[in-house]
Amino acid sequence: MPEKQKFNNNSEPPEPENKDKRKFRVYLSHDGFFRVSFDKNKVAESFTRENLPEEITRDLDFSTLTPCKDTFVGRKLARSYSDVFYEIRFKNKPAYLYFLFEHKSWEPDFPGVQLLKNMTHIWEAHVTQHPETQKLPPIIPLLIYHGESPWKVGTRFIALFDIPETLKKYIPSFNVKFDQLQESVNDVIKEGGALMST
Repeated sequence: MPEKQKFNNNSEPPEPENKDKRKFRVYLSHDGFFRVSFDKNKVAESFTRENLPEEITRDLDFSTLTPCKDTFVGRKLARSYSDVFYEIRFKNKPAYLYFLFEHKSWEPDFPGVQLLKNMTHIWEAHVTQHPETQKLPPIIPLLIYHGESPWKVGTRFIALFDIPETLKKYIPSFNVKFDQLQESVNDVIKEGGALMST
């Protein structure tokens, strides 16, 4: 397994050992917690199993879960997004899990555009690293949102367009697995610190 770049953070949360969803989410509620948490295979696996249907997870070989390049989020968007992604085998073929953490306190306008851009970068990198490939691997995008207002953007990329059916076949179409953190940011960070000290 290739070694992933280490983050300069001395306070790593413990890996979750149970299915207490609230405690698990606490670690994801702040950018620093998100980055060091999802740098751990077991955390990424636990979150994936919790949020994806069994019809998908049963075909994911989590023993092949491998962290990839640090980030595709540029400096201009670093205050709004963080991301981590993994390579994994799905039905013994290459696939990727892409985690995008939206850590603003308000709902973003077009997160689907950011997802599509980053997914394209992943495919480009895959083709560069595997020039012999004939087919592109699937990317499963998982969006984590911590805003206090309900999510209204939707989880289907095509829903961002107001176009007739005749044009939809020419537009990229994908769904996003969405997870919203319900607690306020201050409460979550406060509780997260308490959990890490226990």
